[in-house]
This record gives sequence, structure tokens and C-alpha cells, in this order.
Amino acid sequence: MSLLQRPGIRRLSELEIDADKNWQAMGITNLREVAPGMMEGDLIVRDPNRLARLPAGLLGHVLTSAGPNQMPVWMPPPGVLETFIPVWVYMSKDEGIVVVDKETNHVLTGLVTTHVQTYEDDPGDMIKQLRPQPEVDHDEDIVTVDKTIDEDDEIHGEAALEYPVGGAVLDDDGVETDYTDDINDEDTATTKLLSDVDDLDVDDAFYFGFEEKWAQLRLQIHLAAVGNYMLAEEYYDGIGWSALTLRREGTGEFRISGVRFVKWDIPTDWEKTTIQGKELYWIRFRVATLIDYATQPFARQAWCEILA
Repeated sequence: MSLLQRPGIRRLSELEIDADKNWQAMGITNLREVAPGMMEGDLIVRDPNRLARLPAGLLGHVLTSAGPNQMPVWMPPPGVLETFIPVWVYMSKDEGIVVVDKETNHVLTGLVTTHVQTYEDDPGDMIKQLRPQPEVDHDEDIVTVDKTIDEDDEIHGEAALEYPVGGAVLDDDGVETDYTDDINDEDTATTKLLSDVDDLDVDDAFYFGFEEKWAQLRLQIHLAAVGNYMLAEEYYDGIGWSALTLRREGTGEFRISGVRFVKWDIPTDWEKTTIQGKELYWIRFRVATLIDYATQPFARQAWCEILA
């Protein structure tokens, strides 16, 4: 008969349990013996024959099974978990550029890297070396480090929205030549970035413009200039031309060939002005000083970039 069906018993709390009674198969044997010795944090477990007190373990220990028909035990926790945390690694050019020697007849099947990114001022075949180091399968497969570039540029995490140039104009002593179509055509390399060798004067300038405020020029120089001169990088402030605050000048003032970058802080007072019928946000590279000039620079293509 159920205990709750006994006369006068309607709640479990009204039951009186004889702790000294051997309940045998009913599973209650020695509650009075175990209970007085219990302390905060102790547990009651079942040994092979009866209930038993399991004292609290040491701080940080965990209750561990010893297997079937065995008392559990307190044990130190298992070793720390191994975690993998991906991070961005910012490195300067002082740490090297890896150039893969393509003259070998063997295939570099062992070349491995976790991240490859071109420099903003370098050709696309120059890659950034991050961990792990490149590995090769053959002794004659050579990976050399080129540290000849002087600019201490960093890899940056910013993204750039790239657009065709809105305007490109050469000012040769007040005579303006529109090179907008040429500078946006990858098949031509006819854009004169400076005046002819015999005609270059102080205050001659080349202008680049775009319909929105922009912060970076990507310029592919086909033929680099040779000469001793200085350029002033300027923007239109609504009244006249003021100096840009440059963050990078990668063209060497048109003296370095290849894809180069010029980057600046966007001026708060930058205003549109009209050049060759194009009302744009213009910057210009103006000849500030001139000592000698032997080779005229030519550009193949350029892009205006808005940094995100």
C-alpha cells in the first residue's frame, strides 16, 4: 500500500521516516548515521551497500566518475583547452618582401602562407611575408627577400572604393591639355605628367579631379621622370590653392615607375572648382622648384579612390 494512502496521511511532509529501520530493498538504510556528519558542500552517494557521505573536494577540483560500481572521486580539472585566436598582423617593409624566383624549372609546390596582400605602393607580384615561412620542395627553388625599398609603409586594414578619374589636365605655362580620356584608357601611355623637357617651368602643374571628396590617387607611371625639382601637392579651398596634408607620397614626385599611391587627409574646406569645363574636387601637383630636368614622365592609367 502506498504511504500516501495510509489513513490520515495526505501530504508527504506528514510522513515520519524511521531512519534506524533497515528498509532493505526500499533503499533507505542509514540516514540518521549519515546526516549528523554532513557539512556544507558534502554530497550523499551510494557505496556498494549503503548511503555514504562524500566530503567536498579541494577548490577547483571536479567530481570524476571512477567507473561502474565505483565511488566517484574529486580530481584536478583536465589541462587547459588549446585555443586558436586569429589576429591581423601589421608589419612594415623592414621585415621584408618575398620575391619568388621564377627562373627555376621546378614547381614551387611547397610554397605555403596564411595571408598574401600586395603593398599599396608595389606591383602586384610583390607579396607580404607572414607566418608560416614559405617552404620549397627543391634545394634549387630559391626564395629571396628584397629589402631595397626605402618607404616604411604598413599594411592597412582600410578598404578603398576605386573610380575612374573625373578629370586629368596638364597646365603648361597657362596652356591646358585635357588628358581625361587618356588617363582612363589602360591601352595608352600618352598622358604627360609634366611639361616637355625644354618647356618645364615653375608653377606648371598636373591636375586630377573627382566628383566627390576623395583621399587617394592610384597612379600607374609608365615612364618615370629624371630631374632635380620639387612638387607641391595642393587642393582648392574656395579662394585659392592650399597645401595638402599628405599621409603618403609614393610616386617620388613622378620619379618612380609602376603603380604608385598618393594619400592625403581630406581638407574640411575643400571646394569644387571648374577646370576644362569640369566642376570637380581637384588636387594638383605644381612645380615648386626647378634645378634640372632630363626625362619627361608619362602615365598609363590612374584611379581616384575613396577610403572606407
